[in-house]
Amino acid sequence: MPTFYNSHFEPIEKPEDEPIHMRAGGYVCVTKDDTILLVNPTWSHFWEFPGGGVDPGEHIQDAAIRECMEETGYSIQISSETPFAVTESFYVSPSNGKFYQNIGVFFHAKLTSETPDAEKVFRDEIRQIRWVPKNEITEEIFHPTHWKAIHHILDQ
Repeated sequence: MPTFYNSHFEPIEKPEDEPIHMRAGGYVCVTKDDTILLVNPTWSHFWEFPGGGVDPGEHIQDAAIRECMEETGYSIQISSETPFAVTESFYVSPSNGKFYQNIGVFFHAKLTSETPDAEKVFRDEIRQIRWVPKNEITEEIFHPTHWKAIHHILDQ
């Protein structure tokens, strides 16, 4: 049985009778100069890539574009249909208490507008939006599942 984590990335025991729900998430890495667009969600103290769950019938790239708009206000375009990373994680949702196995698919993307639309941002989900210099991104501040994806970019 895999280890499940809460929103602070602390191990949590899953009751045997509790089902595991499958979830796919699309995430984007948007860079500008030597910075990366990151979000700090209200449910976690970690920074992470913009992105989130795929709705039924939605293409994963479209979900990543939609989620980026909802979380940052930025309009983007996926740079390549080929993801630069795929991760697997197991967590309990802070919003509904359900246990999930998440497959995260990470894409490079570029801005299609330099100015974010602040009215589109879901403020109840996002505490902070920031262009973070690459040299300030460390494993201690970054979501562990997303760290599996970003370290490839930081090593370039």
